[in-house]
Order: sequence, then C-alpha cells, then structure tokens
Amino acid sequence: MLLYNFGKAEELGKLIVELRRRTTADILVGTLHWCQPHTEQWPNPDITCSHQDIAAMRTMCQRYSVELVENRRELTEYMVANDLTIDDMLGDAVHETRFAADCTVQNIARHFHASEHGREKTDSRERRVEVASDAVKLEGDWTAAADGTARQATSGTLTLEFVGNRIELIGHAVAGGGTAKVFIDGVPADRLPVFYVSYVQPGKDNALHPPMPPRDRGPHRVDLGPMEKIVPQQWTITMTSDRGDYQLVGSVTGDDGTGNAFEPLTSTSGQIFIDPAFWRAANTNRTGDTFTFEVYRPTTAEINFTLPSGEQPGKFRLALAENLANGTHVLKLIAAGDGPVVVEALDVFEPALR
Repeated sequence: MLLYNFGKAEELGKLIVELRRRTTADILVGTLHWCQPHTEQWPNPDITCSHQDIAAMRTMCQRYSVELVENRRELTEYMVANDLTIDDMLGDAVHETRFAADCTVQNIARHFHASEHGREKTDSRERRVEVASDAVKLEGDWTAAADGTARQATSGTLTLEFVGNRIELIGHAVAGGGTAKVFIDGVPADRLPVFYVSYVQPGKDNALHPPMPPRDRGPHRVDLGPMEKIVPQQWTITMTSDRGDYQLVGSVTGDDGTGNAFEPLTSTSGQIFIDPAFWRAANTNRTGDTFTFEVYRPTTAEINFTLPSGEQPGKFRLALAENLANGTHVLKLIAAGDGPVVVEALDVFEPALR
C-alpha cells in the first residue's frame, strides 16, 4: 500500500494502525514534493511545512516498521544540483509538472522490489499451507492429483485450523469438476458476521464545483454498526438541501433516517454510521446529489471446480473469507459429491496487530 498525501502525523499513525490490524500488506509512505507554500523551508527538506511534519512522519514509520520514501530529500538533492527552483517543478501552486511527477514516481518505484528482508517480514504474516501437510485433516477418499501437489476427492471433507483474518484457496479447475461448501467455525460462509463497505460512488450527475471534481466532494468513509444488525444491501445517500441535509435509504431496509453532512449520523436501524470528519467539502454539495455504496460479505459459500468451456485445466485462487476476527478459526470444506474437487494449498493471512 502506498500512502502519499499531506496531513497530521498522528492521523497517519491511526491509518497505519488500522492497515496493520486488517491487512498483511507492506506499506510505503512517501514524503511530499515541494509546493509554493513551502518557500520559507527551501532548501531544507526536513523542516516542518504547511503540509507535513516530516520528522514526526519518520518517527511514526519507524514505530510501525513502515518503509519511508524520502522523496522530498531526493528531489531537493536533484534540484540543488541542477539549479532548479520550486516553481521550476510545479505546474501550478501545488501540483508537479509532468517531469517532476515522473521524478517522484521513480523515487517511489525504486522501493517496489523483493528483498530477502522483505520476504522474511511478509512470510511471518502470510503463510501457505500445502494440502498434503499434517496441518490439513482430510476425511474421505482423497487421492493425489496434479503431479502429487494436490489432493482430489468426489466426496469428503477438508479441515484446517488457522490463525489470521483471511484465508484463500489454491485449487485446480478440471473437466467435470464438482463443488464444495465452505464453513468457517461451523458456520456457512454466507452467514458469517463479516462485512465490507465498498467505495462510496458519487452520482455522475452531481453538481460540478471546479476545481474539485464531483468524486472528491462527499463521504470518503462509512462505518458499520454492530455486525448482528447488518443486512447486505445497496445504500443511497441523497442530498435534500444545499445546506448538507440528506436522506439515507437501503435497498432492503428502506428509509433509514435523515442527517446533515456536518453532524454525525447513526442510521435508524443502527447499521450505518457517517462521520462528518470524513465528508469532504460538504458545503459544495447540492440538492439532488447522490452517493451510493454497497455493504457485502467478503466470503465464498461454494467453490466451483468445473473447468470453463474451451479452457485448459489449471490453477485458480479464490478468497474464502476476509475480515474475520484476527485469531484462531477452523475452515471446513465439504465436497458435494457432484464431481471431483482438487485442492493444492491454502494461504493464510495474519495481520501484525490485533
């Protein structure tokens, strides 16, 4: 994950903690390029400016073992060596020219590489469990398949106890392949109390307000209430005034309350919470503007091993469950008996923080 923006270091820390609790991804944080408001700090790249406290960011990255891209420092070295000014690198007061942006991209891109140290860190969070290993319990008539790296059965069960918040399957699609049901902790995967909120999509007919495009003006985050209250569905926020008033409607729940973009809202059903801190430029929203998002389960209830028509047999990857509580879980796959299922491995993901 790449974080390249401005703001308070303590807010960056909150974001890093949330990412560390929910994902196993490596994280890069880049220091910001020079802008006209930073003229007083030139040419010292480490002095706090109106957009970033770089020393605090550096400390924050060290605290959470996040890789810092010293983009500002490297740009400064290049600019000083070539007698360039801040304005030489800007297309307007704050945005880089194409050339300067390319310099920033190259500074960051150099960090996208596989190092031995990086792999060691990742392997502690992401683990592959081969189906032939002792950790996997197979019941039924499972036979070797796919050069012996996988196991195949028409009926039977596969059980794995794992620690983490996400698990993915490496399977093989075969001619006449069958299906298998997925259970986590004894619960069918499509009934698990785990949910995601999709991107909040602004309506294509939302009012224009240059220089910010419509997509930048609205809620950038929506939170969920208690999991036992959540019903997967589509949600629509419709502005009912030019003063931030809106109505929230679910495709299943229906009318779920009214609110104002400048005040916190807990929906009538308790499913949705909207924090005004994450609603950008609400003063520019206009009556009739809409924002839509989906609440859904990131789970797979049934795995289909059937080979698509015209394709060659081969591997596929499928996420079985995501956003589980970061702890111990039990996965069980039950072959339906309608054809062979072929499983090679399971990938387990355990975030660093809980």
